[in-house]
Amino acid sequence: MQAIEGDMDVMIKYCDELNDLGAQLLQHFSGDEDSTKVVNSQLQNCQDRWDNLVQRMEHCSKQVPYIAALLGTLLQRS
Repeated sequence: MQAIEGDMDVMIKYCDELNDLGAQLLQHFSGDEDSTKVVNSQLQNCQDRWDNLVQRMEHCSKQVPYIAALLGTLLQRS
């Protein structure tokens, strides 16, 4: 779990940098509506995928203690 948490910290920094770069792109394309829509769409897609990943990780992290306890019980019985 600690390794995953470390990876998530790295990914948070990466996503923050990506958002900063996206904001810079939007400033660069401020007069080009089509390009702005494309950049916004791609940034939103990335954000949605990130949010989905975080939700799945939270769900899995809640299952780990239960699975560990269940495995411990099964091992004690054998």
